[in-house]
Amino acid sequence: MLGLLGILLAQFVIGPERPVAPARAGVSSPSQVVQGTASDGTNQLVVWLDERAAIPAHISYGSKVIAAARIDPHGKVLDIPNLILPMRATGAVLPFWNGREYVVVTGGSYMRISASGEILDPQPRTFPFPFPFVSSIAQGGDRLLFADSEHAVVYDTSFNLVRDHFLLFDNSDGFPPVVASNGDGFLAARTAWRELQIKALDRNGAELRGDTVLRAQDIEAARIASDGHGYLLIVRMPSSFLPYYGWYNYTFSAFAFSGQGIVTTAGVPFGAPWAWDSAADLRWQGDHYALAYVSTGGIELATIDRIGGADAHPVRLLDGTYPQSVLVSALGPRMLFWSTDTPRTEVHDTWSVLNGQPYGDPASFSAWASQRFDVGQGSLSQEMPAAATAGDLSLIAWRERDSARDPLALYATRIDRSGNPDPQPLRIANQTCDATWPAVATNGTDFLLAWEESSSIRAMRIARDGHPLDAAPIVLSEMTTPCGGLVPSIAWNGSDYLVLWRDDTALRAKLMKPDGTLRDVQPGIAGAKAEEFLAASDGHEFLITWRNNFQTSASRVSADGVLRDIGGFALSIHPQSLFWSGRNYVVIADKTYERINAQGQRIDGKPMQFPAFPASRDVQCSSDGCLAYGLNASAKAIVATRFDDGPGGVTMETKTLADAGDSAGWWMISVFGGAQKNIAYLRMPAETPYAGSWHLFVRPMLAPRARAVR
Repeated sequence: MLGLLGILLAQFVIGPERPVAPARAGVSSPSQVVQGTASDGTNQLVVWLDERAAIPAHISYGSKVIAAARIDPHGKVLDIPNLILPMRATGAVLPFWNGREYVVVTGGSYMRISASGEILDPQPRTFPFPFPFVSSIAQGGDRLLFADSEHAVVYDTSFNLVRDHFLLFDNSDGFPPVVASNGDGFLAARTAWRELQIKALDRNGAELRGDTVLRAQDIEAARIASDGHGYLLIVRMPSSFLPYYGWYNYTFSAFAFSGQGIVTTAGVPFGAPWAWDSAADLRWQGDHYALAYVSTGGIELATIDRIGGADAHPVRLLDGTYPQSVLVSALGPRMLFWSTDTPRTEVHDTWSVLNGQPYGDPASFSAWASQRFDVGQGSLSQEMPAAATAGDLSLIAWRERDSARDPLALYATRIDRSGNPDPQPLRIANQTCDATWPAVATNGTDFLLAWEESSSIRAMRIARDGHPLDAAPIVLSEMTTPCGGLVPSIAWNGSDYLVLWRDDTALRAKLMKPDGTLRDVQPGIAGAKAEEFLAASDGHEFLITWRNNFQTSASRVSADGVLRDIGGFALSIHPQSLFWSGRNYVVIADKTYERINAQGQRIDGKPMQFPAFPASRDVQCSSDGCLAYGLNASAKAIVATRFDDGPGGVTMETKTLADAGDSAGWWMISVFGGAQKNIAYLRMPAETPYAGSWHLFVRPMLAPRARAVR
């Protein structure tokens, strides 16, 4: 006890950060949705929302980052890894060129990027902003207009307030407005009921004109753009009703306006968008307007003159794609950007991968396959680490993609006592199921690694010297439902591993000897829909816990694989952590615990209370005691919580173990390595070569040097 507390009080220091594996570049995010482009006259800066910040990397948690990259006139992506802007998108995101640098603005924050691709602001710059959400942004000359569903506000391009928020439209029954600037003023448009309304403003936001320019059924304001003098407004409207299918065919109609908001021409219908809400984008390209949109069979491009005259037959650019959004870049090299939805197989989800292609005119798309490029390039995210330590050597496993379109592969590497990984990690499996964790355990010498694949639960033994002991993974259980199981929990009792998992039909357990020989636990476990199951050992036998619907159960398993408590006995709490304290099994759930002795008797008549503690629920027990480690982000410190199981119950004490330094962006901390401790954590760096992807790092905790005494 004194030895441990002495270590805790001694305050370790954190050694140098080491990546566990080299960063591999590729299409790094499974979801990319384009937002806008700007040009310095030579290159295009494209900005999109990117989910490489989500953990796991395949799941949309709403944690989208704003990413950007410059594209040269030939379609070369100049920023690999991409530029990651640490801003939170609050509605529309607008990039623009202010004559000196690119500016990316959203809501009440902005960041600047140089023409050479350098992020000039380490942190977002902020400015007073009245809206919680912005639906549209327009920039022209030295003015910016932001609009929400009803109001607007005008700033200069240094983000000084020009006109505070004012009523733009009474939008109680309409779509959010779209806005554009001709450099001297702004034009806003929105549809309400069966009306198309416009409002023209001068450069300072004063109203020049308000009008209703169209009354028709089911019209929708699609896009608005300016040639630097007047404006072009495109609306979608029904062209015919199909009673057999119960929906309309749609068409576009173009309206040209003067700079003061006066309608100069109303064009004839053209084009056939896929639906009333199909993606479309309108841009002035120096000598004509270009409208790119999703049609019934792909992406089409229509050219429109200043007075609204459109091609009678828009050109089909891409066949068979149904993207979320399309974008035609503005002045500068002409580009088409689109986000293509790709359905997933193992989960009910889709990818939205951002693609691009340069073009001079629509005919150049005849060779689009050779010119197409992926924009969202960065290091491939790592996730879901697990570790186990045997003496002074550890094995750490994690998951990583070959690209955003590929399943997560399983990797592992050894870490020595000083935090150094092997030069080349092991690739254990080519695919794992999404939202799953690997499990790692040790017998004190070698390691056992288990995981879930689409059709099976598998395991592999890895020797202390780093080579696999199994020529092929050991199949623990086959599944008929893809990824229908839950990943294993592993415990070691001194002679055998117990591996506990759920396939798509039942909760199952097997004993595995160090030589890989398997033996079933008999009889079977009554847990067909089991969740949150755990295993631990007292050094002789095992205890397993599982939750089946709302009932949590536990059972002992003998050293020879016999289930001692048929059907299990009930627990009062849903376990989040299970460990053998040296006296009892301790089950922890949130701020409560209960204990079970080696004979399967519940010691505590009711759940006992814990104070809150800032540490992981992964409790590790050794000769030093039972400890859980965590990150106290506010104190920027690694903390250790010790659990002591005495006659009066379990007590706990949390102390600072080490200074974490700049802990911003740390996630999933794990402390391992026995007496010489190492910290493994995921971090999402902004710097090259990681560029905003989650990546796995290790840092050793070094004991402070003793001061020499003369």
